[in-house]
Amino acid sequence: MVRKEIRDYIEQHILPRYETFDAAHRTDHATTVIERSMKLARHYEVNEEMVYVVAAYHDIGLEFGREMHHRESARLVMEDKEEDFGTAFLPNNNGKTKPMHTAQKSRLLP
Repeated sequence: MVRKEIRDYIEQHILPRYETFDAAHRTDHATTVIERSMKLARHYEVNEEMVYVVAAYHDIGLEFGREMHHRESARLVMEDKEEDFGTAFLPNNNGKTKPMHTAQKSRLLP
């Protein structure tokens, strides 16, 4: 289950950014990716909020061009100061979440 505040944030601040992209990568594309990802997630033991957020951000890096958009998408989700998604989903040894240190974040991106 994805918390309402995460859904609201994505719908208000992330999905509208897709409207500036090419016709194949507009908001309808992003919502389709979210829907299909969530459908798949139900069959696995995964953090559904993480799946939702990653699916929402998957092409947002197109704001910086196509060539490196995958890296830019990862950077943007990790650096989102509003929701702090970069720290929200790192599990500790107890299965809880813990903050991700800057050094750990930097190793996620080449």
